[in-house]
Amino acid sequence: MLGVGACGGDPASAPGTRARCEGDDCYGAARWSVDLEANADGDATVADDGRVFVTSGVEGARGLISARIVALDPDGSLLWDDAFSVQAYFGWPSRPVLFDGALFTTANDGLFKYSLDGERKYNALAPEGSVTGVNLALLAPAPAVGADGTVYWQFLAATRADGSLAWRDFVDPSTRCQSPVSARPDRLLIRVDDRVDAYNENGELAWSQEAPYGLRADDGCAMIPVGDDVVVTTWCEPDASFFACGHTVRMDLGTGFLLSHTPPPKAVPLTSTILVDTDGALVHFSQGPAGNPDYRASMWRVDANGAASAPASLPWFGIYGAALGDDGLFYVATDAGAAALDRGGEVVWRYEPEGTSGFNAGAPAIGGNGCVYYEAVHTREAFRVGRKLVCLESSATGLADTPWPRTTGGNHSANRRP
Repeated sequence: MLGVGACGGDPASAPGTRARCEGDDCYGAARWSVDLEANADGDATVADDGRVFVTSGVEGARGLISARIVALDPDGSLLWDDAFSVQAYFGWPSRPVLFDGALFTTANDGLFKYSLDGERKYNALAPEGSVTGVNLALLAPAPAVGADGTVYWQFLAATRADGSLAWRDFVDPSTRCQSPVSARPDRLLIRVDDRVDAYNENGELAWSQEAPYGLRADDGCAMIPVGDDVVVTTWCEPDASFFACGHTVRMDLGTGFLLSHTPPPKAVPLTSTILVDTDGALVHFSQGPAGNPDYRASMWRVDANGAASAPASLPWFGIYGAALGDDGLFYVATDAGAAALDRGGEVVWRYEPEGTSGFNAGAPAIGGNGCVYYEAVHTREAFRVGRKLVCLESSATGLADTPWPRTTGGNHSANRRP
């Protein structure tokens, strides 16, 4: 199960990879890696004590997927694992979300809560109207946890800290942007088709904003709260062209009132993620059009006044997730693997071993032990693929101190620390 690489060896010396070395410290080299079963969503979560948690999907009888949650210690050794999709619960699980010493993950019509030691605290079922089996084909969206411990999860349901249902407002399971964002106690946000819906703490619709400035939805689903007053979303022009997206729209979090619109410096096929830098600028990443790897990903900034910088062209088809470390580097998941970028978009190091595909990888997680945890698809044998969780050496020991993401677990989990 466990493969270990040293700083000067695997995978730094593997084809297509490059590590940056300063004395005895080599960044971008794998400290260790662990093979996992395949999963549709690659995102690790890291606890304050260094334990790492991932979910995986194990193919079972009749091709059904049995979901598992796996805990590792900081050196990659297995601590515990548990199959939580039993009986009717078959399908790809969401990535685990860490909040207040507990883990939350979903699969089909079940929300599961675990202690960090592997004790299953509850599984809460969505009420009538759920679609059992939907996650056999569709990715389970990650839950979000509010400051009061309420868990918001697919379909859309709100579950109290004790596992009881607080409220529910049905959202079609095929909705592209199902993961909600808990922006503040009285505002839960979700993107549905070409609109943004905001709910209050009682599950009542507070406001709805459809097609702002005549724009249509961006399938990248990028949406972040900036402070307690503003929500930032990305949109596309109503155009059939691949290159129509990357528009930034700011809305008032309380009312949905439109505050500003910033076109991209150069329209892109998809804005995959947004982060907030320490100077308050919004940092955008994009990916190219599906099925056409000749077009490159971009990175650009939008400052607090709404001015967009010139885009930096990146050497990959797509960026799928990003995290800003406390060392000032952006750690990104690319279509070829993982990489570290400086603020100008220059590549500091890259991790691209042969047989690895980064398509649809989640944001790297940053541990306090100098590991950037990256989970990617890799070829296991003919016609079979799996996931590999890798601890990459880095100069970061946590997330940068910025408004977003302010997450537990070092990943983009739609949770903000108070």
